[in-house]
Amino acid sequence: MVFLLLFPRFYPDIFYNAIDVPTTLFFTLSVAYFMHYASSEGPSDVPEVEKHNNISSRRVRTLKYVFKSILFGFILAITINQRLILFYLPILNAIYLFFNRKTFKEFLTSQFLILTSLFLFLHLTHPYLFTHPITGIFDIVNSAKQYPWNAAVLFDGQFYQAGVTPLPWYYLLKTMLITIPPIVIVLFIIGNIRILYKIIKIQIVKTVSSTPGVGMLPISYLLSLIYIPLILNFIFKPTLYD
Repeated sequence: MVFLLLFPRFYPDIFYNAIDVPTTLFFTLSVAYFMHYASSEGPSDVPEVEKHNNISSRRVRTLKYVFKSILFGFILAITINQRLILFYLPILNAIYLFFNRKTFKEFLTSQFLILTSLFLFLHLTHPYLFTHPITGIFDIVNSAKQYPWNAAVLFDGQFYQAGVTPLPWYYLLKTMLITIPPIVIVLFIIGNIRILYKIIKIQIVKTVSSTPGVGMLPISYLLSLIYIPLILNFIFKPTLYD
């Protein structure tokens, strides 16, 4: 978060659009709560002694697990309502939970609770989806892809009309390299190299119990939060104007 506050294109720009401030807040909240949710105890973590001798303790654990799943679905719904492109979060979270699962039954249960809560609150907190529960999501996606913006954007010494003349494919990457502080870019590259090195080393050694592998799943998850939006930008080609 400290690095983000040092980004000239992050901290100042979130005040230009009123929706950017809550979007930043809820995105950070959803990621932080997911890391807490993924590391918390589930019903399958009940010790054998409690499974046979303390039924009330098992019920409390199960109720807490259900409540946390529903709450996480609610947080995701609020976050996605800020920016529809964040729909990749439930998919990414499901992949993480699958590899981090205790039991397959618990994984399916958590996904059912999270997705049910997500779609329920997604419609309850969005006026258009509430009135168009079936076609609303598709209408919003089509509307976002055709976002009208005809103002000129100065890039590489010439003006582009973002909504008419598409900006070059490298526009986003080049503007990021220009505006991100050099020290952050250097540290980001070093961190990526170290993470990839550890992942490759684990695959070669064929062990997950060695020290280099500890905590690689959370790190890979957080790293993917950076790459996936860039990949989606190249796939869907939304209107870029800033």
